[in-house]
Amino acid sequence: MVDLTELRLGAGGWSYFNVPHRDRLNAYSKVFDSVEVNSTFYRYPSPETIMSWRNRVPSTFEFGVRCHRDLTHRYSLDPREESYQVLEKMLSICRLLRAETLILVTPATMELTSSRLDAIGAFLQSADTGDVQLVWEIRKPSTLGYDPRLLRLMKDAGIVHCVDISRHETPMTKSDLLYTRLFGLGMQNIYQYTDEELSNIHKVAVDSGFRKAVLSFHGTRMYKDASRLKFFEQTGQFPRVTKSTGLESLGEVLAEDVRLPTTKRELLMRQGWKIVDITPIRRMKASELLGQLTEGVYSSIEQILETLGRIDSLKNPPTT
Repeated sequence: MVDLTELRLGAGGWSYFNVPHRDRLNAYSKVFDSVEVNSTFYRYPSPETIMSWRNRVPSTFEFGVRCHRDLTHRYSLDPREESYQVLEKMLSICRLLRAETLILVTPATMELTSSRLDAIGAFLQSADTGDVQLVWEIRKPSTLGYDPRLLRLMKDAGIVHCVDISRHETPMTKSDLLYTRLFGLGMQNIYQYTDEELSNIHKVAVDSGFRKAVLSFHGTRMYKDASRLKFFEQTGQFPRVTKSTGLESLGEVLAEDVRLPTTKRELLMRQGWKIVDITPIRRMKASELLGQLTEGVYSSIEQILETLGRIDSLKNPPTT
């Protein structure tokens, strides 16, 4: 078994990492040691912008670059002149950032037929990426397996298979690098991880035989999830997610964005994915509390909490 020698924790971008009166990227780099640049999927930044990113973070900070959609969605990784031009633009961005990885994310609508695999194989095997490692997230309906030809294609081209280990996905190719984009088990990216889920993510990353693991969080609570996992890596414990505990903690997370009046069904759908602190050392999904509500219309957070407060099982929650 190969020992993990490097673990990088970060998120998909820094645009929402808001610290008052601080540059967001610089502030982000004080907390995390890597980031996946997602804006490059939508536009080509100027060399001046790219260098400003590099100059605002420590020398040890690591960038990963998401490939522009022109290559993955418009040209579908075809071996055509336009594809090679896009790839060279992306590689130049990687070089300026000293980024080791270029992440290809292909859409679920891309049908990996025999002819499509031939075209992709021709492109990937003829592309010279130098020291930049190509990482490929293949989006597809979860009911579909992988064509053995796709596996051979990725092995022959030296491509790292990007998976979401929070969804219990396993890379189909062997590599020294684990690159995982973490979205969780919710609808799209609306999710927040429990302590147990974060602990399992860490265990998979550390114990699965990779020399290096890059964990890139992309969920609604990506900064909080990544920072909580970092705290666990350093201390072996998980920090609280709110300032209070019990029903007061639920009140905190509801106060963020609950729409009133509301129903039990709406609360479970819109708020149930969040994490609350039952005690200082025990957390659970808000859905576990909200699921005990009686049916009806609730006009205030106080009414929701008062209703739950009358339930015997919630009056004295266990401390472990």
